[in-house]
Amino acid sequence: SMKRYALLDDYMPLGTQMDAGSSKRLAAMLGISLQEYWALVLEDIARHNHNTVALEGIDRFTAEEWRDLLSLAEQYSIRFFAIHKLPFGSPQNYRQEFIETHIKPYASSPSILAWSLYDEPPEKGFPDLLDVRSLVEEADPNHPMAVVTRYPNAFSLFAKHFPVCGMTHYTSHVPWQVADTVKAHLAQSAGQQFWLVAPAFIYATDTPEWHTCPEMRLMMNLAFANGIRGWYAYAFHNDPIWIRGSCQRSLTGPFLTFSDLWAELSQRVEFYHALAPLFLRTHPEPLVEEGFVTHSVAHANSQLPKGIAPTSLFRLCDQEFELYCVVSNDTREMTTVHFDISSKLLKDTSAYDLTDFTRNRRWEDVPEKRHLEMFPGQQHVILLAKPTVAAHWRQIIAERLMQTDRRRLSFDLPLARAYSINTSKIEKMVAEAEKFKDAKALETM
Repeated sequence: SMKRYALLDDYMPLGTQMDAGSSKRLAAMLGISLQEYWALVLEDIARHNHNTVALEGIDRFTAEEWRDLLSLAEQYSIRFFAIHKLPFGSPQNYRQEFIETHIKPYASSPSILAWSLYDEPPEKGFPDLLDVRSLVEEADPNHPMAVVTRYPNAFSLFAKHFPVCGMTHYTSHVPWQVADTVKAHLAQSAGQQFWLVAPAFIYATDTPEWHTCPEMRLMMNLAFANGIRGWYAYAFHNDPIWIRGSCQRSLTGPFLTFSDLWAELSQRVEFYHALAPLFLRTHPEPLVEEGFVTHSVAHANSQLPKGIAPTSLFRLCDQEFELYCVVSNDTREMTTVHFDISSKLLKDTSAYDLTDFTRNRRWEDVPEKRHLEMFPGQQHVILLAKPTVAAHWRQIIAERLMQTDRRRLSFDLPLARAYSINTSKIEKMVAEAEKFKDAKALETM
């Protein structure tokens, strides 16, 4: 039987991917220490609301450098999905020694999320994977072994045997395919979490083409609406193409700058961090006939493939509540949407727009009939629950929104003070907010 991990019930990774070797080369190129480089990186990742880094090439670090990095990440509440490369077909004693050296010492680390021993393993590596999984479970009972693949055949073989499985989706300008990709592969998974890795890079060959912000937004919204429980954008940084790099573009490039997609992902991740406990408890279910109905009208200049409706509606269920996700499929124009919630569906329950709540911090009932103008790739998540259940989740979402606000202030206030800016009024308001509960504190923040 597959081991169950408490960590996966409570933690939803919202991350980006990095390379240990690249970090050492880029630190040297910038003329700063490795510790200074990673302090800048982790602050930038935390500022952009991400909580996880998928890190390749950990063998490029010394044991001391890796320990120092884990200690530093703890200060930013960031965890690592640590990707090692154990040779296929290695002898049993070598595997045992490898795990004793690279995994067991970090079994209690709060900066580890999961382990990978083989990067994008092929089907022929299945026996090795099963053997190593048991060794990892014995060495580290707190952090799971995860398997992320690029090819469907390998995924279908591995998915029923690991607590975390994931797929990469590196295709350009077809964000609508994400829904089918997630549906098909989630159905094969027997683990606790299914992850998706999305493209935010360009190879030296000019592929894949850089996604627009609406396309990235739509990919992410469709992925979560169909049941994923973890997201990574590949990649955060890259070696310069003129030196030895394989990529000519990434989220922050070689010099820790910025990009349109990095700014977009910050907003999306802030939303999903606030709602993470709800998404971790739900699973996809078919729509209820004549329960929640949407009618949408495409703009004359809409960018939609043939056969794709202007909006899609998805249903995620828990024993105590349901989430209805209305997603605009248009990546160019606004979409007009009307939705009707049947009185039968609202019997003993109320509806609340969680997208509006995270944006304007106001908690209001959603009427049975509603008209929306949705921007490209946007999603509205509607919570249906009994008022007492809804109040419970409102409190949790509010606390997570305030947690994000406090983290942002923890970076901004010291910076303001360094420039002799008087922050006493802000500090007083934050102190006042701590005295209140729920909505009033959220409004103050």
